[in-house]
Parts: sequence; C-alpha cells; structure tokens
Amino acid sequence: MAELKSNQFNLVIISPERKFYNAPVERVTFRTTEGDLGVLKGHIPLTVGLSSGHCKIQIDANTTHIGVIHGGFAEIQPDQVTILVDAAEWPDEIDVERAKRRMRKAEEIISSPTSGDLAIKRARYSMLKQMARIEVSSMKEGSSYRGEFLADEES
Repeated sequence: MAELKSNQFNLVIISPERKFYNAPVERVTFRTTEGDLGVLKGHIPLTVGLSSGHCKIQIDANTTHIGVIHGGFAEIQPDQVTILVDAAEWPDEIDVERAKRRMRKAEEIISSPTSGDLAIKRARYSMLKQMARIEVSSMKEGSSYRGEFLADEES
C-alpha cells in the first residue's frame, strides 16, 4: 500500500466478489441508512449501516473516484475506514439498460394490486439499487472515477 500523507487514512472496500478499493485517501463520502456521511482522517470511531448509493473517494485535491455501493456496513477509525458491502461497482461496470429494465420491473410490482408486502419491499430495495447505478453511471463521462490504487491485489 502507498505511504500515507499527514491528512490521509487507509480506505478498504470489500465485497463478496473482490477487494474493490484499498489505498490511502483524504476523504470518503457514502450513503448510510441515516443519510450521507463524509469521513476525514481523525474521525471518531463509529460503525454505521449502509444503503445503496454513490461512494466518493477523494485521493487528493485533484483526484476523485466515484463508485456505487450496495448495503453492508462501515467501521470508521481515526486512521482507517473499512467498508464491507453486498456489492460495489465502478461506472464503467454498470449496464444502464439492465438497470432501467430492473427499475421498470420494480415499478410494476409496486403498482400491482396483487403484490404482497414482501414483493413490494424487495422491489423498493431493487429500485434504490437501480437508481444508484443509473446516477453513478452518468458520472462516467468526463469524470476522474478510477485510478491506479483501485485494489491492492497482493493484500
């Protein structure tokens, strides 16, 4: 892992499929079950549940990466943030048409008078995931959203 600057902390994001990110950062912002949270070095220890949404990773003043994360939790310590998620994607990994199809399917389930409570709950969760995917995929053009420190393959 790269050496930490005085204003950086270690950020690790892990999904069941891969180590999504593992490198020093100045700031990370993500969506919790209570709203968006930004973390800087020295943050008080905290554990939070996550919702589907963007994850903005600021390496330094000139480099920011954007991804989308779904569910899980984050453990925040003054010098490290560890985020365990159900899924994580970079904008170039998102199939926007598939997300739109899944969004329409979820809308149909929610609006159907024959849908049960569990089906509606799952459809609402799916809609949140698809909206997050579509939002982050739109950031692909002209954004610095990926860099050389994506995941430390050796760790």
